[in-house]
Amino acid sequence: MNKDSDESSTRDPQELQLLTVKRSSIKGRVTKFKNYLKTISAKESLSTIELGELTLKLSKFELLLTQFDELQGQIEILNYNALSEEIDERDDIEQIFITNITIAREIINKHKSICNHAETIVLFVTKITKSTTVLLLRPKVYKIEFVL
Repeated sequence: MNKDSDESSTRDPQELQLLTVKRSSIKGRVTKFKNYLKTISAKESLSTIELGELTLKLSKFELLLTQFDELQGQIEILNYNALSEEIDERDDIEQIFITNITIAREIINKHKSICNHAETIVLFVTKITKSTTVLLLRPKVYKIEFVL
């Protein structure tokens, strides 16, 4: 064996180990996002700030999927002897990503829809009555008065 092949044979396991550690870090971040979704989905309503936070976290999570895809591709190249296992690992992790992205989008759409319905109710009530008290989905009561 020449010197170059010796270096690549010792570098590849070290590189594979580093990439595997990075993948573990990504899996940890996936778990954190999943736990966050459990917490936020248990709430009956979300404030606009919470909805904004969820939207931003979802964007970051979608970028994390791209990072995972690139990283897993490198692992599969270096660990070609266990390609079948690596592909199974990819499928498992991608499914978790997809499920959590779908859940997050569903929560966002649900709460945006609730906000839109609340605004529609207020507009509808204001057209029918001169003065009314409207209870919105958030714990605030608004008194709306119109003078005709």
